[in-house]
Amino acid sequence: MRTISIHGLRHTYASLSLMRGVPIEVVVSKQLGHASVAFTLSQYRWMYREERERWALGIDDLVQASG
Repeated sequence: MRTISIHGLRHTYASLSLMRGVPIEVVVSKQLGHASVAFTLSQYRWMYREERERWALGIDDLVQASG
């Protein structure tokens, strides 16, 4: 098992919570003790490959949405 620092654990918690859809303003930012949601997002938000793929729009999606 890999050793992880307390800061690394905090970062992992925040990133995984956000990835799973935990509401940032309700849970994550308050649990981390940040004064603003913007700070939390700027420090802890990671875009995971699976997440990008899930939200990526293809050209077909764009055409259907506009038509």
